[in-house]
Amino acid sequence: MPGKTPLRIFLIVVIGLMLRIGRLRREYVRRVRWFGALSFTIDRNSKTIAQAANAVLFPAVLTAGLLS
Repeated sequence: MPGKTPLRIFLIVVIGLMLRIGRLRREYVRRVRWFGALSFTIDRNSKTIAQAANAVLFPAVLTAGLLS
């Protein structure tokens, strides 16, 4: 079906972003010792980003599963 291709591209992009955010979070968690409060703020922000991405990703994955 031609309509599925944009959804697949979208999922690949979103999953790539999630992985990148996860990698960034690990970096920030590692730096907590040195940057203290600054790093904590960044970590909190990246958690919010990850939660927002999950809120978008979960329905998208469900929809893709139902369509396939």
